[in-house]
Amino acid sequence: MTFSSENEAFEFFNDYAKRKGFSVMKSIIKRDKTNAAIKYRQFYCSRHGFREKKHIDKPNRKRQHKLLTRCGCPVKFCVRLDKRIGMWWVQDFIDCHNHDLAAIDAAPFLRSHCFIDEAQKLEISSKRASGIQNCQILDYNARCRGGYQNRGYQEKNLYNFSTVQERSKLLEDDADSIISTIMFACGIVSCENTKTYRWLLEAFLEAMYQVHPESVITDGDLAMGKAIKSILKGTTHRICSWHMERNANKYIHGESTLQKFRNLVYTCSSKEFEAKWKDFEKEVSKRSPSRQWAIQQFERCLTRMRTKEAELDCIAFQKEPMLQTPFLDLEKSAVSNYTLEVFYIVQKELERAVEYVVGETFNSSMSSEYVIARKEKPESQHVVRCSSTEVDMEQLSCTCAKLEYEKIPCRHIFAVLIHMKAMCMPRCCIPNRWTKYVKSAFPSDREGGSFNITDHSQRFYELNKAVMPLHYEVAKFDADYLNFMEWLKDQKRHYEHNNNTAEKTKVKQEVRDELNSEPKIGNPKPVVTKGAPKKNKKSYERIKSAIEIGRKDKCGHCGQRGHNRQTCQKLREDDAAASAEVPNHEARDDIFGSNT
Repeated sequence: MTFSSENEAFEFFNDYAKRKGFSVMKSIIKRDKTNAAIKYRQFYCSRHGFREKKHIDKPNRKRQHKLLTRCGCPVKFCVRLDKRIGMWWVQDFIDCHNHDLAAIDAAPFLRSHCFIDEAQKLEISSKRASGIQNCQILDYNARCRGGYQNRGYQEKNLYNFSTVQERSKLLEDDADSIISTIMFACGIVSCENTKTYRWLLEAFLEAMYQVHPESVITDGDLAMGKAIKSILKGTTHRICSWHMERNANKYIHGESTLQKFRNLVYTCSSKEFEAKWKDFEKEVSKRSPSRQWAIQQFERCLTRMRTKEAELDCIAFQKEPMLQTPFLDLEKSAVSNYTLEVFYIVQKELERAVEYVVGETFNSSMSSEYVIARKEKPESQHVVRCSSTEVDMEQLSCTCAKLEYEKIPCRHIFAVLIHMKAMCMPRCCIPNRWTKYVKSAFPSDREGGSFNITDHSQRFYELNKAVMPLHYEVAKFDADYLNFMEWLKDQKRHYEHNNNTAEKTKVKQEVRDELNSEPKIGNPKPVVTKGAPKKNKKSYERIKSAIEIGRKDKCGHCGQRGHNRQTCQKLREDDAAASAEVPNHEARDDIFGSNT
């Protein structure tokens, strides 16, 4: 492969490392003797080499050792500049790690994949200046980029940057920053009630020679309000706007409702406020948070917990604590099994094991008992019972019962293991709940459904992420900015023209597809329209005759046209013939039934 610059080669290798699950670092460089330009560069896995001994054997250390990350990993990526064509080419590549790689959801927490670039710093600064909190910035950027893994930086990076930025602002003009924040007095109270606050304010006035302040700004504490009203008469008491804004963001949902609240507080007079407040209160009560909003809040909180869990998993599997005891085999076994938090507890117990010695030993066919005594206090004794087989120890217990209650091996058990010259931690001392691999059987779901976005939104955010560093660099100089804006306008016109042409072509193609598609609906058959017929005499007479014939009555008895049943001659003849066959009226009634 070839690259146009050294930085492009680094970005390629860093992207590759993120997909594989490791971090990279820059290392050896070689320069041209004539112009001191870089002609050769090596990139390593961040776990290359080992920590220098001077950082390990530091005397009088007060803080705990930082976690070890280097383990002599041989992975490297070397590029060299070809002066003839001005391109960088890959001279050497070794891709064989001697450690476990990070999971996909843990890789974003590795060092080379977790930083804030200059464009993001500018964006964060503008958001913080608008009053947006760090936790909200984290959630917003994670949602915009489809998850914390695409954010580019994590919680620790953001808080560190914010702290440095605040300190730099304070140092620029620290005198002006301190004015109105000067402390005149400080009071320590045992309880926060009206009586205590009254005493506090009376003591304050005594110290200030009974000079009342012109105004007092507090939070919404009711007890404090009552005390100020009774002691500081004539002093204007106001509620702190910062506290109001914080409570408003916490309890009022919906940007439009929140803006109405701000207008009421900051722009209305006293009379207007009293008149409009009741209407606002009714509106807020109608817009109480829905169950759907509560679910979304729950999802966001759960996502933060899962993100923190991914970060802790990354630390547990990619970093190791410093070994500090003389019992390296036992300590290494504990490191490879326990989580970091549990390991530090176990390490303290192992360190304290040197304070104890094994006294009497009682052996039987199935188990052994060891009497453990403290070197300084031999009368302080504990008994450790051990049941073992030829392969492993089945059970360990101590009279202090630490293993039974806390599931942590005590210092007395470690004293026995040291006495037995054990090379690793027995399985009975390592419950699954304290191990790093307790969740290995379950699939990892760090996001849930909180970061589900459309493909269009995903492409939009990816484009923004790609061009932000370029925009930051171009904006530094007027000439570059103007040229780039002209280029953008040309690209916009070109895109709109192509888009319109493509849209027209798409419509035409859809019409063709519709015409050629099967099955299709044919044209309707032609029919004679309603209205007056053509005044052709022969046709007119023929149609008129047919209509007149159709209008004549049709007999219901014989079926002939031109008469009906009442005037039907054939019906009369048939009735007469039937009457001749019946002799009298009574017989006819017997046959056809009486009408009564």
